[in-house]
Amino acid sequence: MMKVFWIRVKWLRYGVLTGISLAGLWALSYPLTATWSDIKEQFTQLSSREGRYASAPESSPLALDKAVEEKVLRSGPKVMKVALMVNVDWGEEYIGPLLTLLEQHQGRVTFFITGRFAQTKPEWVQKIHAAGHEIGNHGFSHPHPTRISEQANREELEKTEEQLTKITGKRSNWFAPPYGEYDSKVVNVAQKQGFRTVLWTVDTADWTNPTSQQWMGRVQQGIGPGALVLMHPTKVTVETLPELLRYCQKQGWQLVTLSELMQ
Repeated sequence: MMKVFWIRVKWLRYGVLTGISLAGLWALSYPLTATWSDIKEQFTQLSSREGRYASAPESSPLALDKAVEEKVLRSGPKVMKVALMVNVDWGEEYIGPLLTLLEQHQGRVTFFITGRFAQTKPEWVQKIHAAGHEIGNHGFSHPHPTRISEQANREELEKTEEQLTKITGKRSNWFAPPYGEYDSKVVNVAQKQGFRTVLWTVDTADWTNPTSQQWMGRVQQGIGPGALVLMHPTKVTVETLPELLRYCQKQGWQLVTLSELMQ
């Protein structure tokens, strides 16, 4: 009995010493200038899988995220209209067939075009504009907008708008950030430049080369009145777009530009 008792004491003492040692190593990993606030923040981050506070005050990043999200458009009003959006930085070989399909079905959509595409392929921008489609801003060089400075984001928008306005004679109102990436910096810069930041309700993910069945399946899972459907000029989009256009017609949804939907 006494033997068991001393074994338990021995293991208890070992556990206490181990805990103290680990705590000491953890403390030594901090610089001498670390404050209690630094340590508290690190502990809070370690205790949360996402590294965020369980409850956030109004001035925290979580509160900021909510304010930014309210400025980002992901869908329109729940009316019997759908806005198709085509992001263009490449794929000019498929733009002609897309324009033909849309004309056959009397559909008007919004093309978000990069400045470098407009600069090197102005004839396609002119054809899109002449066909009655809306044109939006997709940045100039298709960078990751959250990885560049506020000034660089401003220049991306301005240089693109300069190219687009030169061709169409009309200023755009919408900005689709490359890669769908944004933060408060990106959204606020766009707003100051007179643009509303736009994402999507449904992403076809056509750039990943899905099958037509996968393309249409993704769309049908999320589309509905007021939806924004994201596409690119790709082979699978040209092949599957007729099915989507027939589906929208069957549902009684009118295909409109983003501005028409938001009116």
